This record gives sequence, structure tokens and C-alpha cells, in this order.
Amino acid sequence: MAADRYGVSNRATAAIVTATLIDFGLITPEDQNIVTDKNKVARARQKYRNQIQHKEMVEVIDVTGIYFDGRHDKTLSNITINGKCRTQTSVEEHIVVIDQNSRYLFHTTPESGHGINIASSIYTYLQKNRLEREILLVGCDGTNVNVGWKNGSIVNLERMLGRELQWAVCLLHTNELPLRHLFEYFDGKTSVPNSFSGPINKSLKKTL
Repeated sequence: MAADRYGVSNRATAAIVTATLIDFGLITPEDQNIVTDKNKVARARQKYRNQIQHKEMVEVIDVTGIYFDGRHDKTLSNITINGKCRTQTSVEEHIVVIDQNSRYLFHTTPESGHGINIASSIYTYLQKNRLEREILLVGCDGTNVNVGWKNGSIVNLERMLGRELQWAVCLLHTNELPLRHLFEYFDGKTSVPNSFSGPINKSLKKTL
């Protein structure tokens, strides 16, 4: 489990385990029956992964609600240019989905951050795990890409499912709107994300 969590190779894990057993005196020149090699580690890791996968498949049967959130992450990807493989950094939308009991279900990388693509990625998972008839509730941030009445991710997911869902929307983004509109009314809109355009905010920036 620790080897998988920290990305340690089978060979390195075997060396660490064997060295630890030697330090505790469990492996001696006369008794080397429990020396660990990379193949033994590989078998143990695969057995543990199968157990976890089976446990998650049993738990996923009880899923009746899903909550999701996303963010843009810089990701390394391999591309082929003129027959040569090169590494480049690209920005991808990553969506993480949990169930109604806050258990991790899966994560996905939709084609884009648009509502239709987010909904399609989630629906694909629901279909694969035969959950499209079990889901009753969906929760997310109250951003327009999620809760837009025409093309938000929830609306698109409902269209794919062919029925309506109960919405559980975080209202923190909604709470920001009155304050933002108040600032814009008295001082105008921001010119760029990290700069101010009106005299009040410019004065505050100099003071701070």
C-alpha cells in the first residue's frame, strides 16, 4: 500500500523490506527464507489492488447521489513531432467525483471545461457502473458552467439521464455576487485579474 501511495518501484520496495528485516535480525546469513524480491512485491501489490477494487465495486452499488468539483491543472503529456516523442505542458480540466457519503468515486479529464463535456464524462462513468437509474441527487459549485439553465453540466446530465435530479448547489459563489456588483457600481470593473481600474481601489492598493 505504501509503495503504491508513494510511487516506489517493486525493486526499490524489495530492497527496503529486505534491509529492514536484516536490521531487525529476521534475516541472517544462516536463515534467508524471508528475503523479498521484486516479483514477490509485485504479486502482493496486485493482490492488494484487487481487494481494494472489489471493495469499491461493492460500495458503489449504494450510490444515490454524486458531488463533483473541478480545476485546471498543468499536465505533462507526450506528443509526436516529426516522428520524435516530446514532452509538453498543457492545461487540462480535472473533475473529481464523490458520493453522498463523501467517498471518492473517480476522477476524469473531460475534453474541455464546458458543461456538456463535464456531463458527458460523468454520464460515461454512471453508465459503465450501471448507476444511471440509481442517481437521485447531484451537487456542485454554483458557477454558471455547472448550473446554467440552458447548457450547464447539471442540465446536460439530466438530458442524458432522461429525467430531473435533485440539485445540491453550494451558494458561496452566489454570495460573492452582491459584493462584486457593489464594487463595480461604485468603482467600475477590474481591468485585468490582478489590477484595479477605479480611483477607490487604486488608492486602497497603494495604501496596502
